[in-house]
Amino acid sequence: MLRKFLFIVLWTIVPVGLSAQALSEIWVTSDTLQVYFPQGESILEPEFRNNGESLKKFTENFHQMKETEGSKVMSVLIVSGASPEGRISLNRRLSDERANAVLDYLLEQELLDPSEVDVESRGVDWKGLYTIMEYSDLPYRQDVMAIISGPETDTVKGKVIEVRQKALMNLDNGKVWNEIYDNYFPNLRGTMVMIVWNIKREIKIPAPIVSAPEQVSEPELETAPQPQPEIKQLPEQSPAPAPAWSFAMVAKTNLLYDGMLIPNLGVEFGIWKGLVLDINYMHNIWLRVDYSYWYRVHGAEFGLKYYFNKEKVPFKEGHHVGLYAQMLTFDITGILVDAEPWKFGPMLTYGYTLPITRRLNLDFEVGLGLLFGDVYKYDAVDHLRLLREIEDFAFVPKAGVTLQYLIGKNNYNQKKK
Repeated sequence: MLRKFLFIVLWTIVPVGLSAQALSEIWVTSDTLQVYFPQGESILEPEFRNNGESLKKFTENFHQMKETEGSKVMSVLIVSGASPEGRISLNRRLSDERANAVLDYLLEQELLDPSEVDVESRGVDWKGLYTIMEYSDLPYRQDVMAIISGPETDTVKGKVIEVRQKALMNLDNGKVWNEIYDNYFPNLRGTMVMIVWNIKREIKIPAPIVSAPEQVSEPELETAPQPQPEIKQLPEQSPAPAPAWSFAMVAKTNLLYDGMLIPNLGVEFGIWKGLVLDINYMHNIWLRVDYSYWYRVHGAEFGLKYYFNKEKVPFKEGHHVGLYAQMLTFDITGILVDAEPWKFGPMLTYGYTLPITRRLNLDFEVGLGLLFGDVYKYDAVDHLRLLREIEDFAFVPKAGVTLQYLIGKNNYNQKKK
């Protein structure tokens, strides 16, 4: 009887204390930002790939989380890397500069405090490439993973050799390297930001309902239902997006021909890496001095041009060569020859492209073509044209100082304004 009395007294007093208490619930969520850089570059370009949209979305999510009651930044990790081509020292510098570029952006936007940020600069992002291979169904994935698992460098006679890069380049006579260079290396030239938030909420515990002493039961804590947030697992490496082909072309005119009163226009279309389709047309057929002196040029060129530069992309600074099929009719009496009617033949060119503004290049080019067919050579005497000789072919030189205008979303000179 005494035991039952004590239990009733305690059960009456204890809930009074509990009714004034509260518990805290803490949950965790995260957000990520992934941006990419052109090959060999460390300047954060919003126009490159999808960077602008990713930066905008990350900034909006950050401010939304910051305004959430009880939220606090738990940790921020910036992971940057570079693709395997090039020297290790260069890739290390690129990786460091890319991490700093993103960190500077976050600080300029007043999103973070530097004390909250940890930076992991991977240099060559072998870890990212390994992850891509691990979750792919590529036939050579095991070979690539085995090479990545081996040593990155070796010392031979006091000289450091980049054995991992060399082994990849030699795999299947370079076919594997070319494929992953085109399809997967662009996704390693990036920087990822991973931010983790702590959200703290208080849950009040109401006093339990007291039943009759004979029906004493364990008290139940009733809480208002709380929505359970989605807990995102921090990715070690963002999924590799499908390779994106970027449209690129130029419209151009040869300033030397324009100066010689030969209006001309050309276009080049990017096809693959540094290879382009080049089409040129010129026409001044209306120019005639008199019957004996003609100055007429009318022709077109169709061909392929290859740009040699470190980015292996067209229309960038560097050397190039071209192979063309040309069709031409011209009559420059007393100066060169008369090639009427149309003549056809091949032409080889060599040139160098120099960027001058963000969207303009100046291209210097020389070439030599060969025309097949009867070529008539005249002399002008007393307003008459006297036939001097007929040849089976003619060599036709080409010289150009060409102004190029770059067309395409990502087709611009990175270091020019």
